[in-house]
Amino acid sequence: LVRIGDWSYSLYLGHLLVLSAVARVFFQYADTPGPWDNTAFLILGIAAALIVSGLTYEWFEKPLLTAARKLRTAWFDKPASPVK
Repeated sequence: LVRIGDWSYSLYLGHLLVLSAVARVFFQYADTPGPWDNTAFLILGIAAALIVSGLTYEWFEKPLLTAARKLRTAWFDKPASPVK
């Protein structure tokens, strides 16, 4: 759950895109509408959104946060020069 919490911003930003893509593919091949295909779509959509958000976090958001932290440290955490 902590890991999913880390992914939450990526999940928030991308879940609609992922669900839309999964729906386009899934319902193109679904035979008859009913409760079973909706349940299958729900499970597949949640799994796909979590996978994509995890990959987005690990490959994009986490390296970007690390780089920003290093840059912030280099710029703003310099020791103060002594006042004369």
